Amino acid sequence: MDIKALSSFAAQQASFKGGEKAVQTAQDFESFFMFQVLELMSPKMEEDSMFTGGFAEEIFRHQMNEQAANEIVERGGIGIADQLYGQLLKYQEKGEIF
Repeated sequence: MDIKALSSFAAQQASFKGGEKAVQTAQDFESFFMFQVLELMSPKMEEDSMFTGGFAEEIFRHQMNEQAANEIVERGGIGIADQLYGQLLKYQEKGEIF
């Protein structure tokens, strides 16, 4: 993931010690959150239907949701990474992480 996906404030702050690690952590968390949301929103397959792709379709949907979540975050996300990044910086200034 790219630092450009974060707001300009967060990108400026990334130069601090551990800033890039904090950015990556925040983006990974937002990506995981978005993946979970997409998984819950995906329609469930009927196992008895003869028009399902079975296990292959299940794997495809999982991978599609994972890629969609990553793409959402790369294009700016929904703001979770920005908020989390700010909190990580606060903890870092106190010396509690990184």
